Amino acid sequence: MAVVSGLIFSPFISSGEDLSAIQQKAEQGDAIAQSDLGHAYFKGEGISQDYRKAVKWFRLAADQGNAKAQGALGYAYYRGQGISRDYGSAVKWFRLAAAQGDAAGQHYLGLAYSDGRGVSKDDEEAVKWFRLAAEQGHATAQCCLGGAYDRGSGVLQDDQEAIKWWRLSAEQGFAWAQQSLGLAYFHGKGVPQNVSLAYAWFSQKVTTGKREELSNTPSIQDALLKSMTPEQVAEGKKISLEIAERIERNKAEKSAPENSEEISEGEEVGR
Repeated sequence: MAVVSGLIFSPFISSGEDLSAIQQKAEQGDAIAQSDLGHAYFKGEGISQDYRKAVKWFRLAADQGNAKAQGALGYAYYRGQGISRDYGSAVKWFRLAAAQGDAAGQHYLGLAYSDGRGVSKDDEEAVKWFRLAAEQGHATAQCCLGGAYDRGSGVLQDDQEAIKWWRLSAEQGFAWAQQSLGLAYFHGKGVPQNVSLAYAWFSQKVTTGKREELSNTPSIQDALLKSMTPEQVAEGKKISLEIAERIERNKAEKSAPENSEEISEGEEVGR
């Protein structure tokens, strides 16, 4: 399971304050502000991107027990961004965040077990942590859990469970889950074969996926189109628009202040 690109964090100004106010609070030792400022530097939102400064603020907040900062510091170690890559240290911080119920920390601890980085590879332990994060609505963890059920990795193989978790992730706009659902409908695995639904989900991935996530998607979609009637294509386009509207509603609900939480994307997971 290869990590392709970086972590997407929650809106970094969790309190709704402007960056200068956040920086002032961070310098006064406020852990939430320190975590927010670290996220701002990590993403380069409202300030020049600087991974080293992000790590500095993550560490200050993490040392005070801030779960989101602990998970973020673990991710920086895992990726070697702003600090030398160290899987053991990454797992340490993931575990601290996960123990507090942080969904991102739980997901990345599952990833570490799945990849055998910083810990001995253990597919059952990976599934345990993916599930805890997935049940909190973490889109990447949902896709990973779907992939585990699809492969029978750390859990009994179950096509229906794979579809369930891929769908939950795909409805949040996670590109790899959208591709997995598209392939399932194309092959009729876990769902009745339906080329219009396959087309609709592949279309979502083309819309939402990053460039590095789209390497083979257009060729798959082209092959799918050749097997479809004009009526099936029209139905697929109609369904795709309906899905896109649902995803936008889901994103709007998730980004509401009372629902803001950390999400991940950009990992090659699922199949």
